[in-house]
Amino acid sequence: MREGKGRSLGRLLITLSPVFALSACASVKVAVPGYETNKTALSRAASEHLALKAATEELADHPWQDVSGSGFVSFVFGTDAEIGRQAAIDAYVDAIQISHEDPVEAVVMDADKSLSDARRVVEVSRQTADAILPLPADIAAVERAIGDARLCRRLYVSSLEVLEREGADVSPALIRDLRDAYSQTISDLSQMADLVALRVAETGDRTVYAQPGTTSGQR
Repeated sequence: MREGKGRSLGRLLITLSPVFALSACASVKVAVPGYETNKTALSRAASEHLALKAATEELADHPWQDVSGSGFVSFVFGTDAEIGRQAAIDAYVDAIQISHEDPVEAVVMDADKSLSDARRVVEVSRQTADAILPLPADIAAVERAIGDARLCRRLYVSSLEVLEREGADVSPALIRDLRDAYSQTISDLSQMADLVALRVAETGDRTVYAQPGTTSGQR
């Protein structure tokens, strides 16, 4: 906020006639129509956006980053030309086998954590779809979460398949259930992205609430 007169928003210094004289330099708080309501609405909207941002960032902070080292995410996404997708999965599995006595359990725990994070994004996205003022950025955030969830599904399922081929006790039902759980979550995220997009369209992509004393938003 700017210094000076910007600090006096919503207040008015009034010099009264002798008939209605108050103490010297009296300051009277004036209620500006819509001001407090808009302040509350903006505060709530900001909280909703921050909650979605936090949820998607938690999902993007994949558990395997702590195991496999820097650059792994870029390998999986295919941005490193020298190391392909399978090499990245093998690197993750190798790291899991070195650092955990039961690598299958370790992969399942990582997968469960990521799935829980993805479900959290679904719930926060649902709240965003009901928000006072959803933004186009919210749509992008949910779509990024969809990409992250797909990445997790691919990595964890493939890692379990690698362990199975290497002789680990991995039941087909475990792989199927894991894949199905992620597929359902990805479907739910897609629905939430559509709902948020619909709400953004309904609000006319407004980015600023109505100014004090007015009834229409600014674009």
